[in-house]
Amino acid sequence: MKKRLPKVLSILAWPIGCLLLAIVMWWLLLTRLNDREAEIGKSALQDASVQSKLYAEQLARAVSQIDQIILHLKYYWNYTDGHLSVEDQQRQGLYPTSSLLYVTIADRDGQLVTSSLSMQNLTSIANRDYFLNHKNHAHGSLHTVRSSSAC
Repeated sequence: MKKRLPKVLSILAWPIGCLLLAIVMWWLLLTRLNDREAEIGKSALQDASVQSKLYAEQLARAVSQIDQIILHLKYYWNYTDGHLSVEDQQRQGLYPTSSLLYVTIADRDGQLVTSSLSMQNLTSIANRDYFLNHKNHAHGSLHTVRSSSAC
């Protein structure tokens, strides 16, 4: 029996050694995967932060441009005593045709006075929610909406 024990131990040494090696290798693999996952998560957060800052800057520029256009329109509306022609300004290139920004001025009854859009199909915005909001709540702020094909 004493002779068999070393023989059995020598036979079991290889499988036990391989099992221990596999456990160590598996632990190293999982550690490396966890480190890589944390690195990818950190990189994704940094990328998202950079993209959000760039988008915020772009949005701020767009809002600033809209603000400048509104101030310009208000000034020239008062300067011309209500005889401002957005169509003429459009022809002079003040409002690019490729722009997604359109300017339309309506009177207090919702009848369109001037617009950077073609006014052939446009006559009144008196029943539109955004017009009614301004008419019923004249508080000096701007209410913007998504444009539609009929203004």
